[in-house]
Parts: sequence; structure tokens; C-alpha cells
Amino acid sequence: MPNLVYRNVKIAALTSAAPMFTQNIVVNEDDPNFKYVKTFIKQIGIQKRHISNNCQTATDLGYAASCEALRLSNIDSKDIDVVVFATQTPDFNMGTGNAHILHNLLKLRKDAFAIDLSVACAGFPYALSVGLGYLQQQSVHNVLIVLSDIQWCEYSNLEELLSERIFMFGEAAGALLVTDNGTDDVAVSLCTDGSGYKYLFAPNEGKKNKWNRFSFVVDDPYGEKEIFTRYMNGMEITSFSTINVTESIKEFMSAMGTTTDSYDYLVVHQANKQIVSTIGKRLGFDKDLVLSSLEEYGNTDCASIPVTIAHNKDIFNKDKISFLTSGFGSGLSWGVASINISKESIGKPIFIEDGRFTDNVVRLR
Repeated sequence: MPNLVYRNVKIAALTSAAPMFTQNIVVNEDDPNFKYVKTFIKQIGIQKRHISNNCQTATDLGYAASCEALRLSNIDSKDIDVVVFATQTPDFNMGTGNAHILHNLLKLRKDAFAIDLSVACAGFPYALSVGLGYLQQQSVHNVLIVLSDIQWCEYSNLEELLSERIFMFGEAAGALLVTDNGTDDVAVSLCTDGSGYKYLFAPNEGKKNKWNRFSFVVDDPYGEKEIFTRYMNGMEITSFSTINVTESIKEFMSAMGTTTDSYDYLVVHQANKQIVSTIGKRLGFDKDLVLSSLEEYGNTDCASIPVTIAHNKDIFNKDKISFLTSGFGSGLSWGVASINISKESIGKPIFIEDGRFTDNVVRLR
């Protein structure tokens, strides 16, 4: 299990942004599914989410979080050398990445380069590692790391979105500004199990089945066959999240010579309440030290770790906080990272009502 260590760095800012509009899970005693909804809230931990009702994109949310990170760190946008943008929901095509649009919005130098990453819910440790890797170069001093995904685009129209009574995913962005003028070390470990791609994927969203020549068929326990456009094997993903990921975190701590007492808080990808609490319990963390944001935001994909840290800022009672973090998801990909950040460098969540990117090329009708 390779451990990557990035020395003498500083997380100058960690911020989050989400749409102002919120949507609550509907709990109605007259609903035939009332018991199911109550059980869902109790076990999954989601009560509401932030989601755009006016077509805000992942870049729009990322831009708001980035501006707050620049303000909080007192770093000028012209001093940014690299932008790393993790997302599964590009504004346009993958080649014209969100990082490019953000580069334009922030008016960065032309010799400051921008790159998108797509590693789903494992985005935090992967994007952090890529950003810190660039920071090891002598000519790179400030790297902006953004993680953002949206969900409104999965609905046919606003009416369909508003009629949703129960849901898993919300919308948010996280941003980190990392610099080379610090004294902290950040350790990261990244893992992949490519054989598990089939447990969590969308068979028809890429190019492989563009001509509809293939179908993805799963045999259920009763011998029936079901055709999927999107697929998740819940048992395999839960097992992966609570066993493989937990073991990797234990291996990481062993390699680093640390224990649960070495960290102030555990922050893992906010998949659902059961997975988060099981990981914390199997690692031996006190439940009060396992942070959550599910009840407010739902599952915010790659942004969930910075969103959770920002959401819980008010409970931090130290000037410098140590976090053990882990992101995991499709691929199968996962990673572990230990970070230190001062409380004053953590921004409180911001919520935006509008703020859509428009110009003379792309504009509202």
C-alpha cells in the first residue's frame, strides 16, 4: 500500500458552497410508504438536501467556494498556479473541463494551468494528491483544488425534481487552497480495484454502447433478469466500503505509526449513515469524533469531505485540527489522507441563490 507524503505544505483555506434552495424528505403518516420513509431517515441519515432550482452548475458552486477560499486565505487569484477540479458533472464536454471554465471566471494567468479529474466519490484524496504533487515543483506555489457535483440535471424538469419525496444525493462544492509556505506534512494513500467496476457504474452513459448493441443484464436471486441503465450492487458496495476501506485506513495508520488518538476527527465520504458509523466503529473512533453532514446535505459525492469539515466548524475547539479522511466510490477507487488545518482557515458554509455563469457564448434563453 503506497503512502505518498507531501512535506512543508499548508492548507491556507477550506471552504464549501451549496445552493440556497433546500428540499426536505416528505414524512406523511397518511403515506402508504410512511414506515419505509421513517426507516430510511433513521438508517441512511438524510433528512434534506441543498439542490439548485435554477440550473446552477458544478462550476457555479465551485466558483463560489473558490472565491471564498481566496478571500479567507488572502491570496490573489493572479497568484494561483494550478487548478485541479474533481467532478462527474461537467458543464460541457469532458475536454472542455470545469477547470477551464473556472480558470476563465477567476481570470487566472495563462501560464496557470487547469485540469479536471473524474474519480467520483474518491475525489478528495485523489484531487488532494494531484494538487500537492504539483506543489512539490519549485515553480508552483499555490494550488486551488475544487470538488463539485450536481444532481438537478438528473431530472427531466423542475416539476419532476420538486415532486421527489425521498432522495440520496444533494449538491455542494468544496475548495481547498494549498500553498508551499507551510510546515505541515500531508500523507495520502490511494487504492484501486478495477475488477469491481461492475458493482457501481452507468453502462449506457459512455461511448461503449452508443449504438445500443449491448445490454447490461443482472440475474436477481429469483432467476429474473433485469436490464439497467445505472447499476449499483448494494451488498458489494457496502462490503467494499465497510471492510476494504476500513482495512486500508488501518494499514495507513500502521504505516504512519499513528492510532485513533493521533487525530481529532474522522471524516469519510458521506455515503450513508450506516456506512459512516460502521467505519468509525470498526476503527475504534468515539462516535462523537466521526463527523457527518448527511442530515443537512445528503450525499454530496466528491465534495462530501470538505463540506462535512466546513459544516462542523463550530464544534472545533482547537486552533489546529487534525483530520483522518477517506473517500471511496466507483472504480472501485478509494484513498486515505491525513491533514492538519487551522480553525481560522476553515470557512463556514456559504449558500448561493443565483450565480450562474453566462457570457456571449453561453447565455440564458
